Amino acid sequence: MKIHIKESAVISMAALGFFAAVGISQSTTVSAKSRVRVTSNVKLRTDASSRNVTFTGKAALFNKASSLKSAKKKTTTVTLKDLARSNKSSQNVRAYRVARTNQGKVYYKVVTFDGKYRGWIYGGKSRSKFAGGLKTYQTFKQGTLTNDMANGTFQFANPGTANDNQTVTYKQPAWTQYKVGRQVTD
Repeated sequence: MKIHIKESAVISMAALGFFAAVGISQSTTVSAKSRVRVTSNVKLRTDASSRNVTFTGKAALFNKASSLKSAKKKTTTVTLKDLARSNKSSQNVRAYRVARTNQGKVYYKVVTFDGKYRGWIYGGKSRSKFAGGLKTYQTFKQGTLTNDMANGTFQFANPGTANDNQTVTYKQPAWTQYKVGRQVTD
C-alpha cells in the first residue's frame, strides 16, 4: 500500500508541475500579444478640403491613440456631439495625421478651426474612409454664379478694415478651410 501512495504522489507532483509550466508559458504569450503599439503615424497628404470632418459622438478625443496604455481623455463624447451640432463655422474640424496600431485600428489627429480642441480620435479600421468618431463634412457649398459674377472685375467702393481692423477680403469664405485667412488690405 505504501508503494502505491508514493507512486501516485510522484505522478500528481509531475502533473501539477506540467500544468504550472503550461500556464506560465501561456500567460507570457498572452501578455506579449496584448501590448498595443503604433505601427505607423503619418501626415495626411490628400486635398485639404477632403480632410474636413465632423464628430459623430461615438468616440472621445484623447492625447494619443485611446488604446495605448497611457492615453488620457481630453474631451468627452458629449462635448464632441455638441460641437458636431454647432452652427459656428469656427468649430469646423480638420484631420491632419493618421496612425495605425498593431491591432489594425486607425486613429486621426484632428483640430477645430479655432484651435480650441485638438487630439486623437478613433477613426475605424480603414484609412480609406473616415469612420468611428469621425465622418466627412463639407464646410462650403458653392451656389450658382452668373457669367458676369464669375468673370467680372470688381472694385471696392469703400474698402475699410472690417473684421480684424486690418483686412477686408478672404482667400476662402471665413472658416471654410483651416488656416486660410484674409487677403486684401486696401
